[in-house]
Amino acid sequence: MRVVVLHNAEETLEQGDAKDALAVVAVRACADAVVSGLRRLGHDGLLLPAPEQPGVLLAAIERARPDVVFSLIESYRGDAALEPAVVALLELVGVPFTGNRSLACTLALRKSIAKALLVAAGVPVAAGVVVEREDALAAGSSAGDAGHALLAEFAARVPFPWIVKPAAEDASHGIDAGSVVFNLAAAGARATQIALRYHQAAIIERFIVGRELNVALLGPHAAPEVLPLRAIDFANFPAGRPALVTYDSKWVAGSPDWNGTNVVDADLPSATEARVRDVALRAWKALGLTGYGRVDLRLDVDGTPVVLEANPNPDLTPDAGFALAWGRTGATYDELLARILEQAHAGPAP
Repeated sequence: MRVVVLHNAEETLEQGDAKDALAVVAVRACADAVVSGLRRLGHDGLLLPAPEQPGVLLAAIERARPDVVFSLIESYRGDAALEPAVVALLELVGVPFTGNRSLACTLALRKSIAKALLVAAGVPVAAGVVVEREDALAAGSSAGDAGHALLAEFAARVPFPWIVKPAAEDASHGIDAGSVVFNLAAAGARATQIALRYHQAAIIERFIVGRELNVALLGPHAAPEVLPLRAIDFANFPAGRPALVTYDSKWVAGSPDWNGTNVVDADLPSATEARVRDVALRAWKALGLTGYGRVDLRLDVDGTPVVLEANPNPDLTPDAGFALAWGRTGATYDELLARILEQAHAGPAP
């Protein structure tokens, strides 16, 4: 088949700082790996960096005349919030494409809406609250404003520690050593930092201190395959800090967080593994995922699997978590790409 590998072309982001662009630039390495794998499979794989103008993008796809678009879009015009818009363009054109549809991509970037859907489906999530940007700015500056009142009310029912993160980002943007907070002042200051740096609301949740697990899923929406469960090993994480997968853990090679965050086989008791698989499947279905995705969870003190978030179209670089989970089945990276191609679809969900 003629397969166009579509990826974001920009090397900067509209918000954040220079380090935040590392995750965006890394998509090119993933795209190169995918093209190489497709060619080994006998396909005609072509790279297409997404042009900044939608009309030019559509014209480029039309000129390429692909049988399938392998979508690796993580942002568009430097804005992660526009990722679903590119997927919607593919749906509009009607060309088959891999991965998730635009609705699932949108929900993943709107964490408060995704959490509401998970709660409605009976999926365990951490108690949380959204601090709007305007309130976050106020919370960092005075004691009697709406932002501070919201945090005080949350503190009355949810004990510390909390985690404070951007409400509409992925790839761990905005997550670092200061994301876990232990008092109201630190929570307000962190929410304000997010409002200033990322120009959006902050979501504040109870920080689950138990083991962190990754569940990779692959296949159609109704019946995905659950790949071998993986866990985060924080044994070598910087001492004295809460165990947390930060932005540096994922993207800043050689950093203390990178060196201290390892992915290992989960090796769970059979009953716990069954609960984790069930919760991950319910999260997948509640958020409309299809093709491939990853559900991140933590085990609460009573062993309950608590969903942190779901990730449509996670990183497919050969040494990234999804491909490593696939490798635990004994299959090759190229076979993973073939499976993803098999699940390509056209248009929005029926």
